[in-house]
Amino acid sequence: MKDTRKSASRWIAASYILAILPLLLLTIVFTFAGAMPGATGISRQELAHGIVQVLIAVTVGLAGVIVR
Repeated sequence: MKDTRKSASRWIAASYILAILPLLLLTIVFTFAGAMPGATGISRQELAHGIVQVLIAVTVGLAGVIVR
């Protein structure tokens, strides 16, 4: 049987990586790519992680635009 905690923690970790990625590569594209897993997390009732992921993605995306 599939361990749902393990797959959820992988999803959360991947989402945080996508949220930070806009600072390094293609700022606008990865800002949206980082915000989408956060929105999905919110819809899956993982409110804390989802909101933080969206905020991180948008903040890092804006910082990426300002730096470039």
